[in-house]
Amino acid sequence: MNKKNYFLIGLTLLALLVSVYFNVVQAEKLKIVAGKNDLLHADFVQAISMISLGINEAQPPDVVSIEHAYKMYALSEYTSYDKQVINQYTRILPGILRDMNYFKKPIRHATEIKEQLRLLANNPVKQEAINELIRLVKLDEGAS
Repeated sequence: MNKKNYFLIGLTLLALLVSVYFNVVQAEKLKIVAGKNDLLHADFVQAISMISLGINEAQPPDVVSIEHAYKMYALSEYTSYDKQVINQYTRILPGILRDMNYFKKPIRHATEIKEQLRLLANNPVKQEAINELIRLVKLDEGAS
């Protein structure tokens, strides 16, 4: 073999090593992003379930519920859940709870609302739970 062949073999090996290096680096970056995404989803569903803490029968929503509802709303922007589905409740629930607290409107369907929140914490895109949650909070919001 002549020098030209050794040079081409060396250049090919160098290109292969560089390619392997960048593939390994990219795989590590994807692993980090996936881990952060998992944490984000965990925080989102935790915020949904924590809304229940300040919901009690015949009392206005507590500040704790309102804070977690706004946290849920903020995190919903960054989750990979279908935005069209989760926005049905993440965009309206914080405002309704805030208004009910401000105007001292009692929650009449606390047990049912907590159950729907539990279902959504297990599956944030469950349409039946979304529909029922919205129906219940709007019933309580409209009550005198």
